[in-house]
Amino acid sequence: MASRLQQIVSHFSSDKVPMAETWQNVPLAPPDSIFKLTTAYKADAFPQKVNLGVGAYRDDQNKPWVLPVVKKATNILLNDPALDHEYLPITGLPEFTSAAARLILGSESVAIKEQRVASAQTISGTGANHLAALFLSRFYTFNGPKQVFVSNPTWANHHAIFRNVGIEPIDYAYYDPKTIGLDFEGFLNALRSAPASSPFLLHACAHNPTGVDPTMEQWEKIADLFLEKKHFAFFDCAYQGFASGDLDRDASA
Repeated sequence: MASRLQQIVSHFSSDKVPMAETWQNVPLAPPDSIFKLTTAYKADAFPQKVNLGVGAYRDDQNKPWVLPVVKKATNILLNDPALDHEYLPITGLPEFTSAAARLILGSESVAIKEQRVASAQTISGTGANHLAALFLSRFYTFNGPKQVFVSNPTWANHHAIFRNVGIEPIDYAYYDPKTIGLDFEGFLNALRSAPASSPFLLHACAHNPTGVDPTMEQWEKIADLFLEKKHFAFFDCAYQGFASGDLDRDASA
């Protein structure tokens, strides 16, 4: 046994095997601004503190509030004898992905009826954005440089996600701090001036981080310009049902 241990130690101390120092030049990733804020919040001793950094429900004791429907779904899963934790298909659980498509597009969707909808299950919103951005980077026919137009401001992760797959984010006018509302004309001008067939990242509802959404009438004008310029609409829909309380209304964009 002792000789075997010596062989193992000798093997790992050999010049042929990279040591931990191989990774000493890997730069430390910058801290996430939201989680950094959460860390500071937890360390703050002020009794009346409020954390507005993370989009999550809290009760009166500032504890996470789990939606009753989530608890109900959890109980259903826990008591489902058919749940066997078998490997899923590559694109996810078909019953889940098809239900998600009906939820966001509507059960009467023409695209669904004509079988023009493809769905894939991912890990989290970041995973969904990454997978869609990667697909765009590999298969979309860009009219010029690989770039995507994102609202100013937008969710901070959007920039890193697209740059990670070789697509450069370009800001378009969105929020007007003077009116604390939508810079609608600036938005429309960006759609008009962008090269034809440009990808535009849109927030379906509850725009992150401003909370400012176009009205239905404004969405119709936006849609007209998309058709006119043949732009590609890349929707990030993270808060369906949470903006107005109505799933269909929040998906109407």
